Amino acid sequence: MNDVKKELYLGIDLGTSMVKVVILERDGGLVASAGAEYPFLTGKPGFFEQNPDDWKRAITHSVREALSSSRAAPSDVAAIGLSAQIPTLVLTDGRGSPTYPAITWCDARADAIGTAMREKASPERHYSITGVVLDGRYLAPMYGWIAENHPEFLTDSHMILSAKDFLYHWLTGIAATDPSTASGFGLYSLSEKNFDAELCAEFGVPTGALPQIYESHEKPGMLTREAARELGLAADTPVALGVADSMAGVLGAGVAERGEVCMIFGSSTAVVALCDRPLLSPDMKYLVSPSASRGIFALEADILSTGSAAAWTARLLGVSTPADLSRLARESPPGAKGVIFYSYLFGGEQGVLWDSSLSGTIAGLSLYSSPSDIARAHYEGVVCEIRRCVSAFAESGFEPGRLAAAGRAAEDPFFMQLIADVTGSPVVASDVRDASAIGAALTAGAGRLRERGKKTEKVFTPENNIKKFYDAHYRIYVKTTQNARVL
Repeated sequence: MNDVKKELYLGIDLGTSMVKVVILERDGGLVASAGAEYPFLTGKPGFFEQNPDDWKRAITHSVREALSSSRAAPSDVAAIGLSAQIPTLVLTDGRGSPTYPAITWCDARADAIGTAMREKASPERHYSITGVVLDGRYLAPMYGWIAENHPEFLTDSHMILSAKDFLYHWLTGIAATDPSTASGFGLYSLSEKNFDAELCAEFGVPTGALPQIYESHEKPGMLTREAARELGLAADTPVALGVADSMAGVLGAGVAERGEVCMIFGSSTAVVALCDRPLLSPDMKYLVSPSASRGIFALEADILSTGSAAAWTARLLGVSTPADLSRLARESPPGAKGVIFYSYLFGGEQGVLWDSSLSGTIAGLSLYSSPSDIARAHYEGVVCEIRRCVSAFAESGFEPGRLAAAGRAAEDPFFMQLIADVTGSPVVASDVRDASAIGAALTAGAGRLRERGKKTEKVFTPENNIKKFYDAHYRIYVKTTQNARVL
């Protein structure tokens, strides 16, 4: 029996529909991984809630499974790092127990309150302070909705936590957050590096109910005995604050240099550009937030429905998997014989559009259209949105270099080549899966993944003739976007 103690790092990523857990060696090598799903609770249109107890059960199962698979002793885990969906609100009592279901980032109930808050603060002033375009999918408006509709849940000692903050409190007993997650409250000042007191007062958010802010790599808390017993780990294991899921994905994909752009593919897609300063958009087209690295800022545009749109399109066309959909799309020529697919299937779009009136639309159909044309049009629509996001960064003075891709969609060579052809930029696709969970482990102290990732990267370069075609196609796509507006 080998009694030599290992040095392992545990990463936990609480996604929109499932948790992913990884265990890394000190140099970043993957030792084990596991995951478990949890449901949405939807009682009304526009309401998307989850039960934090479901998160805890999924995490407990996954951590124990990963630990068993790794054959490591509980004491081998040197530290834990976290990542989670944002902005998702968990309102708790003073002991950290939820008093209301978690309101997830895709919930639309607070849209009117978000608009009212934005107008009250002045959209330009609020953006200049926070770097975010405030709508109902931030924690401040969600909290305002609860205060207006269910004030009985606002106990004297209540806490306003994001999903990751709730996990941190569960594990350590400390109410704490990191800058990238704090950005999701709609109250974080990029210059002050703290919650803005004036905005909190204007929006009716008590500062005493907010978590304390630490850097992503800091470890102010350790695993409590109760949490350690649940997870099968050693008590007093240090827990790093970690980082928001999109920033964790960037870190896990090995993207850390200024000027790089990373696309994190999942149910939605985050398009993130790294910059050495908070480069605000003159037209407020994208978000600006701290990254996982001190002094590096992220320009971010989130496309709400990409992987989820692919799954929907596959069902529509009677194919089983995204891989089947991709094979079907290849049978159609560039331009999909005039079919255009606006994949705004989640109700409205963020990206750089910020238009809640947009809806999923397939235009240009004729008797000559085939399922393969619709399939290809889906991919072309998603890629046109990616180009729209990168173009918005460039309009503000950002000079994009290569585009890096992470997530399961990055394993599709057809999709990656299409991104290169439509954007005109080289695309570096990594086979790194569970990038956000890996990024979480990296914040805990595991080695950087960059060198390991380089061995498995594949580069796709634009094909000039096809790029010229797609330049014209993109102009048509942008010009006709209004066709997807609900009348």
